[in-house]
Amino acid sequence: MDLLYDIENLNDSAHQVRARITPLKCHQVCWLSALAVRSAPQEFRDESPLVCRDIESTTSVTYLRHLRQYAVQKHVTGYELVVETELNGDSEEGFVTLSALNLSKNGSKAKSKTFSTTSSNGTFHLPLSPDAVYAARYQYTKVKPFRYTTEEHFLIETAPLNSSKPSRPLIDVSFHVENGSRKGDADPAVIPLVTVSRGDLYRSREVRLHMGPFCDNKDSSTHVLAGTQPGYTVNLREAVCSHSPKTSSYCDAAVNYTKCGPMLCYSTSVVLDGDDYPSDVRCLNVTQHFPPVPSNSRSSYTFAILLILISMFI
Repeated sequence: MDLLYDIENLNDSAHQVRARITPLKCHQVCWLSALAVRSAPQEFRDESPLVCRDIESTTSVTYLRHLRQYAVQKHVTGYELVVETELNGDSEEGFVTLSALNLSKNGSKAKSKTFSTTSSNGTFHLPLSPDAVYAARYQYTKVKPFRYTTEEHFLIETAPLNSSKPSRPLIDVSFHVENGSRKGDADPAVIPLVTVSRGDLYRSREVRLHMGPFCDNKDSSTHVLAGTQPGYTVNLREAVCSHSPKTSSYCDAAVNYTKCGPMLCYSTSVVLDGDDYPSDVRCLNVTQHFPPVPSNSRSSYTFAILLILISMFI
């Protein structure tokens, strides 16, 4: 019989729920009865009318397993995804499936492993390859006292075994400058910029960039990095000039720059089969990439570029 489950949270911190279980389509049970007596050579039969009874709903209270945290751990021979879960109450009958799809390899099959929660300590491991970006999925199914399934998605990455940085990142962050102009000034103005771009290996993926509030942009924004617009550029002059001396070549001494925080925060996500796989939020102090440059030097533009290139490799 197909059943309908109406789930109600009873305790969010303990992940305790109550399910009201009702039939999805069949709401009554009906039957016919008859009394038959045989006395040779005859049979006497008395049939009762049709009787129907409603199928009442029932309730069940239980605890659900909760994903507490996940992490990528490095070992001598490789990496693994480690997912830690917790369950209040007694042991349960259910299973957990971990899967991870390498986003840089089109047509590749996801790594996958299923675990029984009956004999588990709540921590699950999935081996990963070095130097890859994965769309990972945690799927949890509780079997009794009623069937319940939920899943969570997230992005993870691994570096080469001999390095701390991935060589094929999903997102490239580039700090650079652009030659602008100042009214009545023969020297070029140096405009500090940052461009967040989708990696070339992921051009077939739907990659989204989620920017947090920054300076004049008070609201968060989302940008699709695809096709002819694989990157998004942010003008950092307001952030840099509100912290650096006004003698810097990045700034106009005649302008009173509004004070704003130097931290630029962003996250990314990849859409697969309609599901969103988000990354953790990353924050960058943009003023560290644009140290003050004296504005009275006619070579300040070249000097600024050299400083930025040096800061990128430190």
